[in-house]
Amino acid sequence: MAELQKFIQSSNGAFKSDLMKSFVAKHKGGYSPSSAVPGFTGAGIFPSTTTTSTTTGGDTTDNANIMRQNIDNNQTGANTNTTTGNTTTTQSVTNSDNLNENNGNGNSNRNINNANRNTQTTTTTTKTTSSTTTATKTASPEQPDTNANVSEVTAILEEVKRAVPEAVQLLVQQVADATVDAHMATCMNTHKAVSEATQRFMAMKEAGQLPDMSKLSLSAGSMWEKMMEQMMPEMGKAIKFCKMLPGFSELPQEDQMKLIKHGSFEVMMTRFAMLIDHEKETMLDPSHKMVCPRAVILAMPMGKFLDGFFHVGAQFNPIGMTDGEIGLFTAVLIFSPCRPGLTDLKLVSNIQNLYQQALFNLMKQNHSDPEEKFSKTLSLVPMFRRINEEHSKALGGMKMQSPDSFDKQFPPLHKELYLEGQQ
Repeated sequence: MAELQKFIQSSNGAFKSDLMKSFVAKHKGGYSPSSAVPGFTGAGIFPSTTTTSTTTGGDTTDNANIMRQNIDNNQTGANTNTTTGNTTTTQSVTNSDNLNENNGNGNSNRNINNANRNTQTTTTTTKTTSSTTTATKTASPEQPDTNANVSEVTAILEEVKRAVPEAVQLLVQQVADATVDAHMATCMNTHKAVSEATQRFMAMKEAGQLPDMSKLSLSAGSMWEKMMEQMMPEMGKAIKFCKMLPGFSELPQEDQMKLIKHGSFEVMMTRFAMLIDHEKETMLDPSHKMVCPRAVILAMPMGKFLDGFFHVGAQFNPIGMTDGEIGLFTAVLIFSPCRPGLTDLKLVSNIQNLYQQALFNLMKQNHSDPEEKFSKTLSLVPMFRRINEEHSKALGGMKMQSPDSFDKQFPPLHKELYLEGQQ
């Protein structure tokens, strides 16, 4: 825990915003989402109708104070499921989602249930959650189950399409700008960098200067060691990215550590997916200095697991996300309320919804088919969760089979993040 604590306790790079602080203060308070399963992305905080705020007798140039006041006064729509103690009163719901108002602290949250959006009971919700969990676990990387969270994705899409108050719009834009900047500052695998590296290797190949990796004398084990050395800085960058995200530093430190331990590998997966050419079946190494054929990757220690990156690339890359959109999606992965051991699920869920809204808004600016891209992107969440779990299991297996070799190959931060973090 010492290595990770050093990263978290350092104030360098942490995002600070009075507007975000006001938002966090409004939405603090723990709750347990009824559908917290792998792929669960939380609940919407955005009202179904636009709230218009006016100011009189004050300085209209004080936008920060106005925005904070608007957020503090923000109320959700009228159709709610009211929960008091252990008794749930269910009402008819429109707009394809359920609104759960937690009377214990006065904060509202929307839970997405994967069943008929008409009148439902708590029993129905529980059965649906169980079904979703099964579907998620049985899907394979080669053939991801597109129905695993389709109802949830549809509900989230409807949520982010709704009009929101100007104060929330400004906060969402602030989140988007800061996240894109954080991604570009901490990610080496941008479209431009990967394209330049690919063109460089193509030129070397045409000139006969590119060695055949499959015929080199380097063993798969030595290549694995080189790749591991190159991955270490990327882990630090992924943690730094998390710290730079709006809202992250406002969470309890215990929750910050849980989110990093359980989510930082998913951040790295999205970044490494950029290195994959699933058509040519090759992968750039993290330093962009060599191209590895898939067969060489498969021969490495943990090769079968690493081969799953090609399945990720085949699903993720064709969506055609921009660098900024990838950054926002990785933030959605980080702020997942389904991580075990969180002390404030509600706050994590509400912050995640800001990032979902920011991702959709950016896709609307960049693409002619934003709804399709948004849905496809969120539908891949269970795949990232599953491979994340497989990574931890693979590390655990290596440790059991050869503990001495394991300790030599993996530095303390890697073991702390991806082995201890899942316990």
